[in-house]
Amino acid sequence: MTRRPTARLLMVMALPWLLATPAAAEPFDLIGVSYEVNTGVRLIFGSSDLRDGLPIAFPIREYLAVRPYTAQPVVPGSGDRNESYVAYAAGNPDSGFGSALADASTLEVGIDKNVGAPGGSVALARMSMTIKNSHDDRSLDLMQFSFGIPAGHIEITDFSETFDAVFGRVIASIDYVLKSPAGGFGGTWDETTGSLLDYYVRMDGDSGLPPPHQVQTTSSGHADLTTTLDGNTFRMDIGAYAATLALPSIPPYGELTVYYDMYAYVGAARAEVLAEAFLGDPMTLSSDGWFRLTSLDDAGSDDQTTVPEPGGLLLVACGMLGAALLRATGRPAGRSTGSRCSRQQTTCEQSATSLRG
Repeated sequence: MTRRPTARLLMVMALPWLLATPAAAEPFDLIGVSYEVNTGVRLIFGSSDLRDGLPIAFPIREYLAVRPYTAQPVVPGSGDRNESYVAYAAGNPDSGFGSALADASTLEVGIDKNVGAPGGSVALARMSMTIKNSHDDRSLDLMQFSFGIPAGHIEITDFSETFDAVFGRVIASIDYVLKSPAGGFGGTWDETTGSLLDYYVRMDGDSGLPPPHQVQTTSSGHADLTTTLDGNTFRMDIGAYAATLALPSIPPYGELTVYYDMYAYVGAARAEVLAEAFLGDPMTLSSDGWFRLTSLDDAGSDDQTTVPEPGGLLLVACGMLGAALLRATGRPAGRSTGSRCSRQQTTCEQSATSLRG
């Protein structure tokens, strides 16, 4: 009984978007979303100090706290990416390597220390996403950051079987800075900071304990962990982890920046130690990691929709008009053959590809 009135309402809402010129693409031009990424690798062993990308400094936790940081802008869907790679022995990947990857939807890091020399090495991938609210009459509420940390592992081989002064780490953190307009005349900000995620898995050697307890493992509790000890090799397999985090409300003319950092870190004080630490595999072309900005619908349900970029405005309008026509004809709105539209996302990959072409 309510199909036709609902259909007319959807058509009325969709047609102005279809007919509007790009310069009048409201309301999405009032919400700006930008992505920036960067990576870095530093391998220290013996007398060597090899680097690529970000000028990483130790201790790494203090380095990560520096905001903002130099980054490369990327456009979602463009394929732009930032990568860093260093081999322990130039031209010989079998010696081991450090590698990091970051693009508009993925972070991955990895260290493979396959040289018998003491030292510490780190691979770092970073993303920042800034959301600007240009509305003067309403806050941006119910926005969320959804992400998936890929599976990984930490493995330490100590030929002396003492596991003395060795360690491996994989860590991911999500923080934010919220800028709220302050003062009666504008131009000043009140800044609020906070942490949304502290994900870590650690493996630390302790020669003061008998096998197999001479390796201590700790974690933030987010990942499924499986540990094995085989002679002189201790390995921890790390399951993938995914979650959705609520973002702070962005007031009128406010700005929220979300920082997503991921790194792998290994170290050894002796030459008899080999080590690996990975989240995902930045050496491959495919990835299991992901992140995206989402928003709850106006009805307050648990359905999530990706916040569209301004370039996806026509796509959203077409979807609204299609829904209106289906309601008007009484046909159920189902998934079309050959499409990869999902319940959680408003973008349709096939249509988006044809628009970009």
